[in-house]
Amino acid sequence: MIAAVLGLILWAVRSNADRNRIGHDSIVMLGDSITAEGEWGRLLPDQPLVNEGHPGFTTAQLVAVAERVAAADPAAVIILTGTNDIRDDHPPTWTREHLELLVDRLENGSEATIVVQTVLPRADRSDAVRHVNAEVRDLAEQRDLRLLDLYETFDDGTGALRPHETYDGLHLTVDGYERWANELEPVLEDLG
Repeated sequence: MIAAVLGLILWAVRSNADRNRIGHDSIVMLGDSITAEGEWGRLLPDQPLVNEGHPGFTTAQLVAVAERVAAADPAAVIILTGTNDIRDDHPPTWTREHLELLVDRLENGSEATIVVQTVLPRADRSDAVRHVNAEVRDLAEQRDLRLLDLYETFDDGTGALRPHETYDGLHLTVDGYERWANELEPVLEDLG
């Protein structure tokens, strides 16, 4: 609990510095606190990244954010959502339904390239994460969306994050964000 509160405080301090106005060349990082805590300007300084991470938000809550983001017509939107759906005991189909709505808002309101990412491992709910990620992967395939499989990258082999890459089993440390940034680099290069 203390680690989560500290993470929210860090996010609040950084958010004003890391959030920029979304423009047509922007790449928007859309998600919950895991996205929000990323120091994207430091991690990927040569990219026009805008942090639209919202601590505590579920996939359903991000639908309205996606509509606002789409109105700014960014170049790309990179989505990580679903762990708070699991926290709230929503079934995987609920996450998929709302992720589809989120993608619809982005596709109908902008020309943005959309990248979806799988939910990060979490030892306390590893089965639920695997089921949600099956829905995310299927949605990406069905909708012909770019998929970045963060689960495969971060899984320690037991359905958990590696201890040095998390401070509470859910949120990332500097090492975790470095790994994520390394995974994002080739995706961003492909986006041009």
